[in-house]
Amino acid sequence: MREKRFGFFGDGFFGSDFFNSFFEDFEKLSEQMEREMSDQRKFIMEDFDKRTGGQPLVYGFSLTIGPDGKPNLQQFGNAQKLSQPMLKTKGKQTLEREPLVEVHDAGKQLRVIAELPGVEEKSLKLKPSLHELELKVTDPERPFAKLVKLPAEVNPQKTRHSLKNGMLEVILEKK
Repeated sequence: MREKRFGFFGDGFFGSDFFNSFFEDFEKLSEQMEREMSDQRKFIMEDFDKRTGGQPLVYGFSLTIGPDGKPNLQQFGNAQKLSQPMLKTKGKQTLEREPLVEVHDAGKQLRVIAELPGVEEKSLKLKPSLHELELKVTDPERPFAKLVKLPAEVNPQKTRHSLKNGMLEVILEKK
């Protein structure tokens, strides 16, 4: 029988059964953690796909200085809306994106400009009211929607718009 040595670098310490067992247990624990992390990653991605309908997440912000000299921070995209219920469109769930929108006061008119990449005129729905403009795109591939608060009262019947190269311009006559 071999005599055990208890030196720091000898077989008695790093080469002992204690450390061999420790490293084997550590390796088993590491493998188990990898399996569990992989399972969690799959679960998260499946949940993400269910919640977004496979659509990409978009988030951004625009910071402008208003005519009064105060900063105006505007968020856009769909990432901040994940906690809200999703729409059902043709059997699959989609999440509306909020487009980047700017509102300009041009004297007797308000000019609203929105970025709507890839949107066609036939899928655009505009619904003006006295203090708001509801903008909605019905294309399930490009689900945009936004309720724009207007800084002044407008005449909903005197509204015109144009959509060119993904840029929407809406002119609303003030009351």
